[in-house]
Amino acid sequence: MALRPVNSSVRTMETVVKPDYGVVLKQMLGAIRRLEMYPPGHPAAAQAVEKPFLALQEILKSSDHVTISRVEDKIIVNGKTIEGTDILKRLLEELDRENVNSLTFSKSLNKEELGSFLSFFVKPLGKKEQTVSLPGFIKTNRIRSIRVDQLRYELVNEDEVVVKSEIAEGADLKAQISEIVRDDPDLLREIFLAKPKGEGGSGGGSGRGAGDGAGGGPGDEPGSGQSRGDMEKHIRNLSDNDLVGLLASSLEQRLKSSDSEASPSELNEVVDLVHRLLEDREKKKLLPEVKKILSERGVVQKEHLNLIFEEKWLRSQQVMDELEKMMENLGTEEVDTERFMFLWHRVMSSGENEIIRYALDKALPKIRYQDSKIRDLAASALEKALQCLSSQNMDQEFSYLRGRLCEMIKDRLLPAEVFRDCSRLLKMVFPETIRGRRFGEAQTILLEYNARLSPEVVCSGDTEKVARDFLRQVTDESTLALLTSQMKEGVPHQNIQLTEEILESLDGGRVAEKLLEIFTTNDRAARMSSLRVLSRLGESSIAAFRTLLSDPGTFLRTEGSSLLKDEQWHRVRNVIYVLGNIPDAKGIELLSKLSHDSDVRVRLEVVKALEKMGVGECVDALVGMLKDRDKEVRKRVISALSALGDESSFDPLMDHLRRTPQDARSAVAAIVKIRGAESTGFLLKLLRDQGIGHLASRQKDEIKMAVFDTSRQINSTDLADEIEKFVEQRGKGLKSLLVKDKVLESANRAVEAIRKRSHFHPVTSRQ
Repeated sequence: MALRPVNSSVRTMETVVKPDYGVVLKQMLGAIRRLEMYPPGHPAAAQAVEKPFLALQEILKSSDHVTISRVEDKIIVNGKTIEGTDILKRLLEELDRENVNSLTFSKSLNKEELGSFLSFFVKPLGKKEQTVSLPGFIKTNRIRSIRVDQLRYELVNEDEVVVKSEIAEGADLKAQISEIVRDDPDLLREIFLAKPKGEGGSGGGSGRGAGDGAGGGPGDEPGSGQSRGDMEKHIRNLSDNDLVGLLASSLEQRLKSSDSEASPSELNEVVDLVHRLLEDREKKKLLPEVKKILSERGVVQKEHLNLIFEEKWLRSQQVMDELEKMMENLGTEEVDTERFMFLWHRVMSSGENEIIRYALDKALPKIRYQDSKIRDLAASALEKALQCLSSQNMDQEFSYLRGRLCEMIKDRLLPAEVFRDCSRLLKMVFPETIRGRRFGEAQTILLEYNARLSPEVVCSGDTEKVARDFLRQVTDESTLALLTSQMKEGVPHQNIQLTEEILESLDGGRVAEKLLEIFTTNDRAARMSSLRVLSRLGESSIAAFRTLLSDPGTFLRTEGSSLLKDEQWHRVRNVIYVLGNIPDAKGIELLSKLSHDSDVRVRLEVVKALEKMGVGECVDALVGMLKDRDKEVRKRVISALSALGDESSFDPLMDHLRRTPQDARSAVAAIVKIRGAESTGFLLKLLRDQGIGHLASRQKDEIKMAVFDTSRQINSTDLADEIEKFVEQRGKGLKSLLVKDKVLESANRAVEAIRKRSHFHPVTSRQ
């Protein structure tokens, strides 16, 4: 069965069949279902996109595009009808809800864009319906490689053959033309799509009206999949007669009104239209022809015709003269805003560098005006300038305007309203700067906005709000995707360092969520880079970690074991590592919760992080871990408390010594280190059984052996004397004669070591 656009002629053309299109659809729908199960940023969500992305890439190796079209109750991919109601039901529902007739994926598709696109269709439990349409979502998220087509098709015969992809895949012809003249899409819709009433021929004798000449050369109808460049080429290829007929018929429809008058706004639109359509033509020859036709029909008054067709309106320098005069009058007399913007657009699209820069220099100071109307007009003009310069790839002029705006916001006394207007423009500048990988310039911009949020800079609350909103809005998915890809591309160290600085300067919450996607990557350089940034983001990272750790999927364990699976272990380990670099009470709270995890590796990492953090709150968290069931964990905890040296841990360590004598050696050593000069008295009390008299003999022996080992490092004659007394008393017992007494041996070694350190004669050993 063939397809045709509604109200267009039927054409049957050959297509290429791809056997795995159904698999692609199934994987895309499977990815959406999986995305519904996990929060954004979860590793499983990133993995969900992997399969459909690889499948699409495989097709795009041999095709320029993948187009999914809806035709009644059928789904057609690149000309192949896909069977299987189970696969198609969800997709048809989604396309119906969004009024989408086709989706086209181009070769430039990347995983981040596909993931963002699929996330639009996620409808987890409790989520409200999208408040933005799919085309709006794609535009907002700057998804450039996926196009939504709202061109409708209908079945025209019984053969399941599809019109060639250049027609089936494309966006509506109206949408194509609106891209050519962005400031007035309605005008061009009328010009190219509406047949004129009455007489349709032109003075040139071709006999065609606007509807006949708009679609292509004589006898040709344009494919809806044409690019902007194709459409412009098509317009240039029109014959002079076709073009004259097109202009005359269309302008007649546009300008004719009951009182035979046109507003200044319409005249500006018409002049711009004439200029565009007659580009590279002999205007002096063609303009009189059109003017003659319109004059004979009595469409508009003579003075309006002169305004439209005076050649000076088509020359940049003379346009600049008119524009400059209007700019000089700003603030002193009323200015026709629409006329001003029309002239400004003509100058910005002229391609003449000197004139463009001159106009920018004239407009930039106006943005500082106190009058809000003048300031807003200047901002709108500069906004239009950025659009034109970007679309024409005029990098030097774009960079010039960016530099001037950056210089302007360096003024820390800039009023909030002026700062807001500058930010409105820099929101357009920043994404282009990032895409151009001009990271130094991007960081310069961010530094000024972060400075407004710094306690060292005094500014108004309104200014702070503008700065905060700016950072939040420029931290979009495309910017984050590009910056994180830099980390994985093996770029030079200085570039990575700059990338990290930019990420740290953006909205911390969004950056932290994005970095969770790569902070366990196999690429060590990228992994360490992401960990460094997360460590410096502080509270933003802690908030992202809290979300991650609240997900049960983060703690999947090997079957029949308390150990986390490898993927989960790496994520939790890196979370603990970063928290150890952020001395924050909220981070310590998360570590305290992890200290109860059943995986001993997690608990050991928690001890390490708390010791590294080294703040007072860590002592309480470590003391709580003295009761851990694993001996190695307790040993590390005692060592950490010893390293921190906080006196508040003395009593808990003493309690632990009495409760768990098997940890005596490490506990006694830790207490001695913490007590310092007071440690001798503490050791003497233990030797005299003070505080441990209630323990069993074996437990007391373990503690005393720990005391002897520790005493060997202390120069104290009191200790030596007390240990000698112990040796003498212990040696009287029958036990020392029958078996080897390890406690007595330890005591003798301690006395000898103390005497040597104190320059005394060694004590004779008693056995």
